[in-house]
Amino acid sequence: FLSLTLGRVVAFWFPYEGGSLLVEMRTPGRRGWSAIVYTTTLISIVGMWLLWKVRRSSFCAVFVWLLAFPLLYYILLASDRYRLPILWCTFLAAAYALCAGTARFYRMWLARHPSE
Repeated sequence: FLSLTLGRVVAFWFPYEGGSLLVEMRTPGRRGWSAIVYTTTLISIVGMWLLWKVRRSSFCAVFVWLLAFPLLYYILLASDRYRLPILWCTFLAAAYALCAGTARFYRMWLARHPSE
């Protein structure tokens, strides 16, 4: 039961139609959208952590939206269409992580090249 439940949770966050997540990533026709969703999901973990550290009210708003989403979708259903109502949370957190990383890189670059 625990293995099946964990598999469903993984399938919710990383939706796939094939036999497994690895098969999905190796299938040539599905790499485009799946790669975007998988990448932003991984980056959004960092983004949520940064939101927690820096902008706690924004973190709370996104987290409350994720909690308000019915728990049954997280555990029982594994289709990409059920994730659409909260996909914006993934993209928002990933965008925050990318913006924070870009700003940090830019500050480091300016410190090394002050005359430019």
